[in-house]
Amino acid sequence: MVNQTLINALLILFLIFIPVSLYAEDLFQKGIEQYRQENYEEALEIFKKIYRTQPSTLASFYLGLTYKQIGDYRSAKKYFYNSLTDIPRINDAYLELAEVLYHLGELKEAMQWLTEAEKQFIMPSKILFLEGLVFSKMGRFEEARKAFERAKSIDSALTQVSDLQIALTYSAERKIKEAMKTLEGLIKIEPQTDIAEFASDYLAALKTAIKEWSIYLSLGYQYDDNVVSKPTTLIGVSAVDEISGKRDSAQVANMKLSWKPLLSGNLF
Repeated sequence: MVNQTLINALLILFLIFIPVSLYAEDLFQKGIEQYRQENYEEALEIFKKIYRTQPSTLASFYLGLTYKQIGDYRSAKKYFYNSLTDIPRINDAYLELAEVLYHLGELKEAMQWLTEAEKQFIMPSKILFLEGLVFSKMGRFEEARKAFERAKSIDSALTQVSDLQIALTYSAERKIKEAMKTLEGLIKIEPQTDIAEFASDYLAALKTAIKEWSIYLSLGYQYDDNVVSKPTTLIGVSAVDEISGKRDSAQVANMKLSWKPLLSGNLF
């Protein structure tokens, strides 16, 4: 009798929780579909509902992703943090958390999480690229360039985007020649990409704005058919009376040669 009662209780629990579990799984898949279709508002409501009823690090991670996509970095930070500090840990959240901290300007904390991710050997090339962005925002351009160089040495797919960031660091330091050389090399790698197109526009802008030598020439011609306006009567001043009504002309030429050396830093 006891065994039958126990069996009945287990059967009831099975009938209750299996449908609930299947419903939660279906709802989660629906949320992911909405996210992939870039229907972020709809995805957010689904993930919030899941998190309220069955909180988990995975639900927290997807909440963080969705908040990040709609630009709410503060909320994204909270949920990415939860997905890293609760169990089981979602390792992909390391980079996501560091990125939202970068956007929030919390650079020191971003670097701490990147260092932790490095210890875990999680996506090293992407970690290094994000470290380069953080260093660059800190104004530590030499360290930024080293990070970008290491990133592209690990993953060749990051070569163009890393070179673009390297060029931007040179430009920020007014190392224009180095920036232009990097941009030219970037464009040669694969000229048809969007990054190469942007680099071409940026390179053209640098060439237009920064010129070491400039020559300015201007020519003008002046003509006056009445050197001194003659009144209706003589005014009694011979010097004026004699030239009134007379014509005069002149050619005016100007030339300016300027040299602006491409110096680093704030020197000009």
